[in-house]
Amino acid sequence: MVAPKYQSNRLDQKSAFPNDFTSKSTLENDRRKREAIAAANLRDAQAAEKLERERHEREEKAALRIQALEDKDLNSIAQIKTLEEKKSELERTRDEWIGKFNTQNEELNSRIQLLESNIEEQRKQKDSQINELREQRSSIEHKVFDELQNDDVQILAITYGSRIYYDSGTSDYKNLLSKFKDAARAGNSFKVTNELINDDPNHDHFKSLIIVYRYIRPGVNRRLRTLAGWEGTETRFDPWN
Repeated sequence: MVAPKYQSNRLDQKSAFPNDFTSKSTLENDRRKREAIAAANLRDAQAAEKLERERHEREEKAALRIQALEDKDLNSIAQIKTLEEKKSELERTRDEWIGKFNTQNEELNSRIQLLESNIEEQRKQKDSQINELREQRSSIEHKVFDELQNDDVQILAITYGSRIYYDSGTSDYKNLLSKFKDAARAGNSFKVTNELINDDPNHDHFKSLIIVYRYIRPGVNRRLRTLAGWEGTETRFDPWN
């Protein structure tokens, strides 16, 4: 079989320049490889640069966080110091108040003890006074009872001017009881004078005599009676009825 002429010619041309075709292909491949390597190196460089930039950013962020933590620690230390100072001040204030309270408490206890002692002393004095008054009342009651049993006229009080000369249970230091009891029994009138009382309690003043009394005879009303007479006038006790 005979090949076409043009085909034979192409084969002849290819075989006529074998080294030129190979060189071009090799150069193209080398160029492509170099470009690929350069592109890979560029990508690696960019990736490395990115990694370096990210590392640097992370380091900056870490440094900022560390600085913030250190500042926070410094603030915390300052706050702790301030709190410790306040605590010390409060403890001093507390100790001062405790000292004042203890002092005041001791003073109050002393005052309470003194008041209790005074109250106890006053209570004893009051009890003594009460007992004394009870004894006086008992004595007066016995005396009044004796008067009721042994006398038909009971005089409870004698007043002349501004002075009381006798009050039931007191001393008859002017000896007036028997004089006025006799006047009551006799039923006679008498004149009110300083000589009758044996005293002038209000010199140069007009005085009155007042006697509180009652009768104790059987069949006679035992109501309280009052004799009243002005100085220089005649007066008398009530009749026995």
